[in-house]
This record gives sequence, C-alpha cells and structure tokens, in this order.
Amino acid sequence: MSVTYVSSDVLGSTVLLTDETGSVTAQYEYDVFGSIIGYTGTKETNNLFTNQEFDPESELYYYNARYYNPTLGRFISRDEANLGHDGDVISRNRYVYVKNNPMKYTDPTGNFVKEEQDQIGTLSQMMAYTKLLATETGYYKLSGNFIFGYKTEGPFLDIGALTRKIGGSTIGTIFNERFNGGGSDSGNDSMDKRYIYTEMAGLIDMKHFFQLMYLGDVFWNSFAVDKGIEHEETAENTSKYAPEDTTSNALGAYFGSTYDPSNDKVDDFISDLSLFLSKLGPVDFNNLSKNKQNEILEFYSARNEDTGVPLNQNFDAIPEYNEKAFPFNVDDKNKAKIVDTIDNK
Repeated sequence: MSVTYVSSDVLGSTVLLTDETGSVTAQYEYDVFGSIIGYTGTKETNNLFTNQEFDPESELYYYNARYYNPTLGRFISRDEANLGHDGDVISRNRYVYVKNNPMKYTDPTGNFVKEEQDQIGTLSQMMAYTKLLATETGYYKLSGNFIFGYKTEGPFLDIGALTRKIGGSTIGTIFNERFNGGGSDSGNDSMDKRYIYTEMAGLIDMKHFFQLMYLGDVFWNSFAVDKGIEHEETAENTSKYAPEDTTSNALGAYFGSTYDPSNDKVDDFISDLSLFLSKLGPVDFNNLSKNKQNEILEFYSARNEDTGVPLNQNFDAIPEYNEKAFPFNVDDKNKAKIVDTIDNK
C-alpha cells in the first residue's frame, strides 16, 4: 500500500503530494481566490484550496455550510450565520468570500467565523494598540522656567481625540445628532483588534467600551448608559442588543465616570485601564480549545434567520455568557448600569 504525504502553504492549501521516498507525485498552483492555474503529476487529491473539498465536475469547493465558486470569488448561496456589521459595507454582502481578502483570511465553515475570530485580541495587544492611538492623539506641555530651562512633558491623554480616532462621537456630534440629525465625527473607524475575551464578562467590544468611557467621563455614568441604550434601541436588527453590547457599554461608562484623566499622562491611563480590565479575567482566545472557540463564536454571532435579530440579546450589564461571576454590582432600577465593584459593597 502506497503512502502519500501532503504539503500545504500558509493558508492550508495543498501544494505538493509526495510519496514515501520523498519524490513529488503532484504539484498544485492557485490564483488568489482558489482557481487551479497549474497542476503537474501523477497523483490527485480533492482537498485543495485552503484544504477544502473540490468537485471537479461542478468546479466548486464545498465549505461545509456552502459551495464556493473560485472563478467568481463568491459563494453560490448566502451566509445564513452572519448578516453583517455596522460600519462594514463588505460584510453586508452575504456571498462575499473572506471580505475579498483571500491572502489573509480563510473560511473553514462557509461563514465569517474565522474573520470574526481574527478581531479578538489579547489584553496586551489591546493595550499596545490603545497606547499607540492615545500617544498619537495626545498633547505635550512645557515645564520649567527661563533660568533653569524648559522641558517637554507628555504625552497627556486627550480623551476626546482618542474617541474620535477610534471612530466614536464626541460632544459636538452628540448634540448635533440630537437636535439636527447630524452625522458622526470623523475617525479612522478601524480597530485591528476590536474585542477581548474575558472569563467574567465574556466578549468585550472595546469600540463600545471607549465610546461609553468618553461619555461617562465628560458627563456621568447614568447619562452614558442611557445613550448606550438609545443607540441599541435605534440600531439595525442585526446589532440590536447584541450579547456583548450592553456589558461593554456598562463597563466603559463605569470606568469613564470613576476615572479622572485630566492632566494624566498616557502611560498612567494605560496602566489604570489595564488594571481595570484585568479584574475581568482576560484570556488569550487563540489558546482556547477549538471547541470552546466555536462555542463562543456561535453564541455571539447567532442571528434569527428571518429577522437578523441576535438570538442571545442581552439588556443587562451582567453578561449572559461568562465562566466566572461578574465582579460588579448593578443598579436595582437600571440593570444596564454598574454602580460599584462587589468588593466595595
């Protein structure tokens, strides 16, 4: 009985078949979307581009949930597991393959699970990214005098500029929207790692966190929470009270209302923010078992097939999905609002 060994590229695509002697028995070459543009050899396999099963008769790949046409770079049926995300136009196309970026992403299930997973970072990654943006948007001060000389100190945190950089709204936009129906502040609206996963709060959407942190700091906790609820009430069906939203909002509003960033250096802000998030038990999502990862992704991405509404909506600050007890107390009258830590009660 002959033995065949498979060699793959970084995407998991089969590129070489070799026998027990190490001799090459087949070689495959693909274009970026998976069409076979080169083949030589005497052996064949059906597990080809990203290790998915290829049907030679239809020239389609089977991606478990759907069939994929590599010539078009599109699935031939729509994605039923994910209806897209606010601010992400490409994700609204439910036939698109890996956000039109096959050099970076793969899609082993036929849905956008892998793409979502790539947006979940570690606490250290999130803090490094936040520090980069806070430094870029921060400001500096001169200290000293004419006799002994001057020196530059900083960078200091500009919480409004940081919020705008992340793509959030600041005071001018909030009141413009309220009275004139205006748009949002301009920001880059792109966070390379938007989420962190924690044992006590589940998945945290840091874009929601930072927006509510700003409102909690500039106004107060209750105001920020109410604005978060207002946003959820007017959101599209696919994101209305998504399971991570209310918890992320509550955490950001509470942190912002209890933290005074005035005249604070960026390093001090990052240290305090990291300490706050560390209380939630952050873990490296990629180090979890595949079964655990899939369980988490399915919980947070599940949508009603007909309406698109999240199946696991959450209206309270306390998360629906967590492995350990939530370390904060919530308001008896407004369950979406954190009032203090359990240790402080």
